Amino acid sequence: MEMEIQPLLNLDLDPGPVDQSVLVWQHEHRSAAIWEDEVPPRELTCRHKLLGMRDWPLDPLVCRQLIEFGLYGVYKVAFIQLDYALITALVERWRPETHTFHLPVGEITITLQDVNILLGLRVDGPAVTGSTKYNWADLCEDLLGCRPGPKDLRGSHVSLGWLRDNFTHLPPNPDEDTLKRHTRAFVLALMSGFLYGDKSKHDVALTFLPLLRDFDEVARLSWGSATLALLYRELCRASKRTVSTICGPLVLLQLWAWERLHVGRPGRLRDVGASFMDGIDGPLPDPLGCRWRASLSHKENPRGGLDFYRDQFDQQKDDQVIWKPYTPDLLAKLPLLCLSGQNIWRTVAPLICFDVVEWHRPDRVLRQFGLCQTIPAPCDNEKTLHAIDKRGKSEYDWSARHVRHIELWEAREASVVLGEPEYGPMDYNDPYMEWYRRITRRIISPMKERRPGQFQPTGFAFQMLVQRIAAIYARSKASLEEALTIDTARRTLQEILDLSAGALQLNAPLGSLLNGSASQAPTPELYPMLPPPMSTESTRKPFSAETSDVAFSGIGSTDDVSAVPSSSQKPVFWPSGGRLTFSWICDVMLAFDWSSRNLPFSEFSSVVPINVFDELVLSATKILKKEPNCVSINSDKAKVVVVGDLHGQLHDLLFLLKDSGFPNNDQFYVFNGNYVDKGAWGLETFLLLLCWKVFLPERVYLLRGNHESESCTSVYGFRNEVLSKYGEKGSHVYKKCLDCFQFLPLASLIAGKVFTTHGGLFRNTSSFLSQKQERSRKRKRNQKKQMDNDVSETEDEIDSLSLGSLEELSKAKRRVIDPPTEGSNLIPGDILWSNPSPDAGLFVNKEKGIGLLWGPDCTAKFLQDNDLKLIIRGNEGPDARRNRDGLAQMDEGYARDHEGLITLFSAPDYPQFQDTEERYNNKGAYIILQIPEYEEPEIHVFEAVSPRPKAEAYYGFSCLTDTPQNLGHKGSCPFDSLSTVPEGKDISDSSEMVENETTDSGTVASVDKDVIDSPDRQETGSKEAILSETGAVSRVLSDSVEQPESHSEIENISDKGVDPEPPAANDVLVVDSGDALEARTDKATDDVAKPIEVDGTAEESETRVREAKDNEATVPSNLLEHNAENGTTSESVEPGSEPGDRGIAVDCTTDKDR
Repeated sequence: MEMEIQPLLNLDLDPGPVDQSVLVWQHEHRSAAIWEDEVPPRELTCRHKLLGMRDWPLDPLVCRQLIEFGLYGVYKVAFIQLDYALITALVERWRPETHTFHLPVGEITITLQDVNILLGLRVDGPAVTGSTKYNWADLCEDLLGCRPGPKDLRGSHVSLGWLRDNFTHLPPNPDEDTLKRHTRAFVLALMSGFLYGDKSKHDVALTFLPLLRDFDEVARLSWGSATLALLYRELCRASKRTVSTICGPLVLLQLWAWERLHVGRPGRLRDVGASFMDGIDGPLPDPLGCRWRASLSHKENPRGGLDFYRDQFDQQKDDQVIWKPYTPDLLAKLPLLCLSGQNIWRTVAPLICFDVVEWHRPDRVLRQFGLCQTIPAPCDNEKTLHAIDKRGKSEYDWSARHVRHIELWEAREASVVLGEPEYGPMDYNDPYMEWYRRITRRIISPMKERRPGQFQPTGFAFQMLVQRIAAIYARSKASLEEALTIDTARRTLQEILDLSAGALQLNAPLGSLLNGSASQAPTPELYPMLPPPMSTESTRKPFSAETSDVAFSGIGSTDDVSAVPSSSQKPVFWPSGGRLTFSWICDVMLAFDWSSRNLPFSEFSSVVPINVFDELVLSATKILKKEPNCVSINSDKAKVVVVGDLHGQLHDLLFLLKDSGFPNNDQFYVFNGNYVDKGAWGLETFLLLLCWKVFLPERVYLLRGNHESESCTSVYGFRNEVLSKYGEKGSHVYKKCLDCFQFLPLASLIAGKVFTTHGGLFRNTSSFLSQKQERSRKRKRNQKKQMDNDVSETEDEIDSLSLGSLEELSKAKRRVIDPPTEGSNLIPGDILWSNPSPDAGLFVNKEKGIGLLWGPDCTAKFLQDNDLKLIIRGNEGPDARRNRDGLAQMDEGYARDHEGLITLFSAPDYPQFQDTEERYNNKGAYIILQIPEYEEPEIHVFEAVSPRPKAEAYYGFSCLTDTPQNLGHKGSCPFDSLSTVPEGKDISDSSEMVENETTDSGTVASVDKDVIDSPDRQETGSKEAILSETGAVSRVLSDSVEQPESHSEIENISDKGVDPEPPAANDVLVVDSGDALEARTDKATDDVAKPIEVDGTAEESETRVREAKDNEATVPSNLLEHNAENGTTSESVEPGSEPGDRGIAVDCTTDKDR
């Protein structure tokens, strides 16, 4: 038994072949170069020349001839788009020694059967060969009716343009000779482009022209065997380690792979019916390959890159191979031509196409024909044939050169292989499989150290694990059959222990695999986020990285939650049919948490591939665009969880979901905006909430915050975060996020009694607009007093401010990237940026340049006018409240600002990045409303998750302020998109992606590179400009955070005299405030900050963006100059102040109210 086990042990780090008697050219193969850690061959360049045929119309008369020749199927499938990565992965498993693909489960190949059925090409007929001893100009004149000029004829090739100019359009009522000439030209261009694909993209080989003289002979030729010969030759050539291109009939290869293999196979969204053509009676004879001309989708089976396809092939199972895809029912529906060569489908014979001769080896793949596969006889594919080609042989008689092989082809029916029927899947220990595992190259993906976060192939570990388990089984079975002594039992246990350790080692992280025993491999931790059912009255204790309890809260009847998600699934795949499930969202949360702790930010695209991002955002946007500006939430009995600002603090969001319970049929969620900026995981936070929105669109509502805008995300880090995480695709991702932001609703109305929004109250715009028109007429009449008019107009505008209504809110145009500060659409800016004030009246926030400040009298009036009991808003954290006298601080995550007004903030220990040791150490909070007992909100306070994963800021937090110049709220004032790295940051460890970040045009991002290359600029940004006029001083997040003591508060706020039965909710209108999402282009912009025209402000936005780019690298000095111009000094500002806290107070009540 030891002799049986030992060979298995020796196989562990050898990808094969162990027995080199079959794959004798392994040293020349691509797989050897990949494994030996040379520069790995990347995707092959696939050359094909059929693009020039796309607009060559197929006349019905020519089509009839194609059908008679048996070439119509080539025309129908020729233009299917190729998957270069899939073709390359297949080439890496092609073996010239056997003319088969070597998969883990056995050999498989393309046979004459596949060519006959998929393309409808005739396979049983004379070989396609002959002489090339012709004067090609004379031959063209003879068979095509016109003579190409010297510039159009190059050796045995003629210009495709010459053919198109002379034969594209068949004249009406052509005579027989004219029809034949046009047919020959079309067939010549079609077959040359399909079969060949050399570097001469615009030339057509005239090799086939002599064969087209006699149309009856053309219909007899074995075009199928010639096609397969050329494909075999190209696969053999491309499998060499030094080759980077492949040509030939690659469409056949891809169609074959889609029919038989799961890797890269798309789903067909609909069946393709019969095709018809005017002038031809009845349906056209479409071969089976035509069914892949339908609309295709990769939702069920993801389309990946080369590394992904390699790994999928490395761990392919037998049930993932469709050995017999052509069922009797399917064959019965095909044209007779597709079945015409059944008698030679299994012939072992040479395939011939002029200079090319390749052997057909169906005896090695009998399972494809439903026969039992045995160990095949040794084969000789005559490597010397690969040295024979047309180079230097422009005039040559190939039929004489290959006379021996032509004779073998003529005797093809005598060499058909036979076999016993196969009645079931082949056993793992079948003699053929035991032989095959020794002679094959089992693994393509190399076992080598990869950077953290890179795609880690698992195929090698999978194969070794299976082999180890088989060895353990064999050893254990043998031990039970023999008489054991203490010594033999100890030796047997030691062998089993060694095998088990090896299995664990091969499936451990690669670092432990290379460094020692399996005991050194770290044990993967259980994901600590998923919550057990718990009462909302219990203590809110944040989980730490060491928490190990894993449980699920109920999700009601919406979905089955019995499936336990994996611990670190990567990448995330879009689910089948686009239907999200609870388990899928759990996997997303697992992946986000795991990647934030284990991967560099530059590898995030390996967690959420770009196609998954696009599907998610598109699905969410389709839902959001249908929602009104103010969503209405009504239920007979339910719980509504209201969440405040999150600011990219992913782990606190995960804890919040754990603490309050996941959304379900009886639990709504209203998220109050500000999902991104300032935190390191804004993208993950936003995408996770979109997942929940798509999963439960009528239970999860996402409102917009002021940071869901281009101006804020360009300054406070989200833009740079996206570019860092998606690299060259970052522009596309950022644009899609901005598009989605515009469709987020502005407010919610809960049970008709609780109004939630991000900023706060908004103005009535109807009277303002009429007065503005009047002032415009005054300006035209009195140009000399323009300055005086400007002053009086501003005062008139302020004096006329009054509160807006919910009806006005419903009519606002929310689809704006940056809310305008002038014109007819002021409500979005007000509702996103407004803040409460302790002073009575309504304020214009002149310092911020956007939004309002309102007093307690305005709160009372708004509640009374709209029959409300409570307003819940966000927008202000502990830093914003630090110097606002008269308002409560936000240290507990919430504040009661006015009677019936609560400010809510759900980002504890905020902001994440701070520049002094003195920290706010604020708590976060969320509110639970029990419908219909909405008048008694429960405020739940929680502390920050500790420790947070280490991360660096994506914005210059140490010197950035919320000035109008930064945010671009006043006219065309530029915003300063600051991209700095904090002082003391280890650039070599954390800025690799920033240093190498490229834009769509391929240039290095100048801002980030300048900052990295200029330590002086970092010092200026972090020290000199830290105190600006309205600056909110941030503090650097310390690397080590101790676990704080948990804290909990449930506070009931009662409003006396509340009617327990809420009246009907206000009629909230659905307003489509922009063009359909589908009308927007999916193409990424050349510059992320490219302005988007909204309400006529595109010109101003473009100016602002252009100035911002010019000033990005000099933000700190510009801020100091701004202070000097205003006569202020940095010493006059206290840390923690929030801009825009003061304004001109105006009484918002009317005479009637008094």
